[in-house]
Amino acid sequence: MTSSLLPNFRDNLIKNDYNRIQNFLNTWQAACGEQEIILRTKIIYAIIQHNNTAEFVERYVNLLYDRRLMQRFDDAATHDYQVRYASNPAAYDFVPLRHPIDSLLKIKAHALLHSTSYNHISDQERNMLYLFADRFENYTSTSEKIPPATSTPKHGTPIDRSSHTFGVHVGAFSPLGKNNIFRTSPTLGISFMRGLDYTFIYEIAYKLTIQSSPENIEVDLNDEVRIISPTTTHFLGVGGGFKVFDDGKFTVLPKLKLGLGIIYTGLTETESYFDDNGFENTREAMRNINTLQTSVGCSLVWHLRKKMFIGVEGNYHYVPYGWDSKLLSPISSHYGSVELFSVFSF
Repeated sequence: MTSSLLPNFRDNLIKNDYNRIQNFLNTWQAACGEQEIILRTKIIYAIIQHNNTAEFVERYVNLLYDRRLMQRFDDAATHDYQVRYASNPAAYDFVPLRHPIDSLLKIKAHALLHSTSYNHISDQERNMLYLFADRFENYTSTSEKIPPATSTPKHGTPIDRSSHTFGVHVGAFSPLGKNNIFRTSPTLGISFMRGLDYTFIYEIAYKLTIQSSPENIEVDLNDEVRIISPTTTHFLGVGGGFKVFDDGKFTVLPKLKLGLGIIYTGLTETESYFDDNGFENTREAMRNINTLQTSVGCSLVWHLRKKMFIGVEGNYHYVPYGWDSKLLSPISSHYGSVELFSVFSF
């Protein structure tokens, strides 16, 4: 959608028709959500029209759009800018690097900085114009609120400043339908995930469910039936998904996860092995109930401030514990979960 709007937007910038530009920005935002280039244009034209820019500037900075623009200009300055854009167009809001719109907005910002008619603008507005004019050295040296966003010298090889995230999860894990063993129980977890700037996001996750008043189960241990109370279950796995919505403030991310599902039994069993000299020996080994767990779900993430996000996630889990022949008790395979989480990018 964005790519189809760019030619008309470029033409309006060249004509410098304020009313058409404002109407076009509103249409663009309604169709594609808020984007860095939309808010950048709004700030520039608010300055041109001598309108108050405080709300726009505050929103721009809070959404970390300054950092995104610095990265955009740095990426555009590299020899492989086309490859960078093609590999992840969503990171650039589907506006190609070195697009004429960027050049036009740079020219307007530069002209405002050197126009005697705009000597009255505030330090905050002047600081934003330094950013938009690609004069990062002035922007970072005059801004006390915003740290330098570029992690390498300009025209070097840029590094994604939020390439990964670390998350803490808390929620409830519940059987779906009849289940003779497990009940709705609290779950805790941690995750390591690719940064939310990317379209495809992968994840490594560990979840612990503390089972509430579970029924006893029977386990075959060395041909002996043992009865235990399964107080905890665990999941360790990987997942991934494609963003279906991202307006800078909210992100919707469907995900598929696959990994090891475990019922912790606390039991050990005797197993045989041969040592280096060929003699047979025995040893005690932990014996849990293991299976392949599959989860399908969706996350709604809210950009709270700077590099902190919070969100909610719902999942359906298929956990066929019966695949483990050591488990003698039948346990349902269908579960659901709802989690709240906090995510910190780095």
